[in-house]
Amino acid sequence: MNRMLLNASVCGLVLIFAGCGAAGGEEAASFVKAGQALEAKVGAPGAKSDMPAADDPDVRAFNAAAEKALIDLGTPAMRVDGLGSYDRLCGSVAKITAAYLSAGVGPVGDGGLPMNDQAKVAKMTENANRYMEQLFVPLLYSAHCTAVHLPAIEKDITDRDVHEKADAMAKIRNGAYGQAAGLLQMAGSGDIPADKRKRILDLLARDGANFGIAFGPDQKQALVQGAQQIGAALPDAKAQTDRFATDLRKTPCGKLCAI
Repeated sequence: MNRMLLNASVCGLVLIFAGCGAAGGEEAASFVKAGQALEAKVGAPGAKSDMPAADDPDVRAFNAAAEKALIDLGTPAMRVDGLGSYDRLCGSVAKITAAYLSAGVGPVGDGGLPMNDQAKVAKMTENANRYMEQLFVPLLYSAHCTAVHLPAIEKDITDRDVHEKADAMAKIRNGAYGQAAGLLQMAGSGDIPADKRKRILDLLARDGANFGIAFGPDQKQALVQGAQQIGAALPDAKAQTDRFATDLRKTPCGKLCAI
């Protein structure tokens, strides 16, 4: 499970647009403030060897804020307005997750986490195990934040963007796919606790249609097959996996998946 957690986390660290628009509401402001406090404490990815413990006040505050944001995101309390809110509401959690995963790895450049260095990957996998309690809720929120933003980003995309920002939008799409695939792999892991599996599958079932906007036929088929395997092996999970698979299939391909 720990390597799956690493894969899902790394694939979620794709924030291409740095929007500065408002994401209004008191809950949004509270969430952003909690994220900034923890982001300042963990530092830049790879900069520190040890990360705050699960009982650290800033960790507890951010996890509580992320738990609430899983409910509030997309409501008037935490409005989503496409690229304008993407960085503000999804950015801190990506940086925090990266900092936990890369503790003791050394400075991480703009190219992202060092997934091609096996020694560093082993260290990050160790960190995923060590800091799992701190990472799990932010990981769920990060995937949900991406999924909720995809329809708004899709709506914002212009014909000019299709030509001039194709690479950036492909990274958003593939990052979203990595999140969904990583969470699905975690849910299918034999050693994941049942309560965590249920939370993952609940989230995927909730966000399947949002994710489906961005995914091409091959990506959808791979996720559908993974969901069906879990549903066949775990009858208690079948309602969730069926809903996820159905929503993926029926959601039309948008501009993000056509690029």
